[in-house]
Amino acid sequence: MTNQWKNAIRQERKHAQNYARNRSPENWELKRKWRNIVTRERRRAIKNYWKQKSDELKTKPRDFFKTFNPFLRSKGKQVTNISLRVNDNIVTDQQSVVEVMGDYFSTMANDIGGQHVLKLTEQDFNNHQSVKAFYDSHFQFEKTNHSQVDNELRKLNTSKAPGWDEISPKILNLTAGAIGAPLTGLFNNCMSTGQWPRGWKMGVWTQVFNQRRPMAKLVD
Repeated sequence: MTNQWKNAIRQERKHAQNYARNRSPENWELKRKWRNIVTRERRRAIKNYWKQKSDELKTKPRDFFKTFNPFLRSKGKQVTNISLRVNDNIVTDQQSVVEVMGDYFSTMANDIGGQHVLKLTEQDFNNHQSVKAFYDSHFQFEKTNHSQVDNELRKLNTSKAPGWDEISPKILNLTAGAIGAPLTGLFNNCMSTGQWPRGWKMGVWTQVFNQRRPMAKLVD
């Protein structure tokens, strides 16, 4: 709450009391005037507050959830949808809001280290100090065996979603007896050569719009 908002509230109360004692047109006009000023100052204070918070979140993305969590839906509370200001336009469609926020948070770190980092390959990191320290430590993976792999496959949570390879955990669980041996050989070969399939190093990040859970209205 700003000082201007507080002062406007004091003036509104003062003139409201005067009008209660003397219902003259002059007192009514003063009451109405300060009531409108209070509304305007309140809106201005809220707008400036969220603008400041938005500017801070540009450099502190981890604080996003902590800041907006109180405004997200919880049991017993009815809230409105999120609205975003994008290039002086208010975006209210919730799927568009998800896409805007997803694009922002998935690309905000692209400039860290400079544009050249986007063109780096795995070979460019071979001489990085962290990689050298890893090799200097003489760390080695211990080879696995068929029983260990088979046991892990049978313990998979079959309700989980598939990974990048789109293979369902349920399929891996049901075929553990047949694929355990070849997977064991593959794992041990990777550890012996120090080379891993490129597909194992990939992941998927997908923003999901949940229409059943609308969130709070956040307008800059």
